[in-house]
Amino acid sequence: MIAQRLAPNRRILCAAPAYLERMGEPRAIPDLKSHRLLAADGQMPWRLVGPKGAVSIEGRSHIRTNSSEVVRELTLSGAGIALRSLWDISDALANGQVRQILPDHEGSSDVALYAVQLAQLNPPLSIRAFVDFLVGLYTPTPPWERSAIALTERSL
Repeated sequence: MIAQRLAPNRRILCAAPAYLERMGEPRAIPDLKSHRLLAADGQMPWRLVGPKGAVSIEGRSHIRTNSSEVVRELTLSGAGIALRSLWDISDALANGQVRQILPDHEGSSDVALYAVQLAQLNPPLSIRAFVDFLVGLYTPTPPWERSAIALTERSL
């Protein structure tokens, strides 16, 4: 297999404003212990990187599901705090449906989006064209990162 990195997959902690109004906003990592964490099966512990290095958030999800989409919808509805990819949550972040919390901590930067294909001496031109299209779509900055950058600039 051959893998070509297409784009970063930044993941942030976020919650709906209604949840934060009801439960309060965590100000530090230890505060998460008293909050409702939302994650699909197998997605905990959360591994984050912060100013002092790597941090692991142990805990149990407040819900049990194998669906990341369910976690996303529950986060938007105010059910708790989730670790979500910017590609999945950037529109909701831009329009105020969710807010980033603990912005100095994010998911590991080792996670990214890749185009993966079989190793071939002469891959079909259609595959090469499709991968080139994706590279053009996501570089130098993918759309979800552009909206996150604009949001950051507006809040400064």
